[in-house]
Amino acid sequence: MTQGKITASAAMLNVLKTWGVDTIYGIPSGTLSSLMDALAEDKDIRFLQVRHEETGALAAVMQAKFGGSIGV
Repeated sequence: MTQGKITASAAMLNVLKTWGVDTIYGIPSGTLSSLMDALAEDKDIRFLQVRHEETGALAAVMQAKFGGSIGV
């Protein structure tokens, strides 16, 4: 049995999907370029850009509290 190679970012997204994550809030930057590439190829998880880290954290909390799903 041969397994295909995937990036660490794609593997991370696969784990998040098994946990039911459908939204990631954040600020795209150079350090996240591999994650952004993986998100561009993945259609199950959406990325919402925020202006500040606190905004992303609050959005994830509100999604969990009022939306019933995990936000990251």
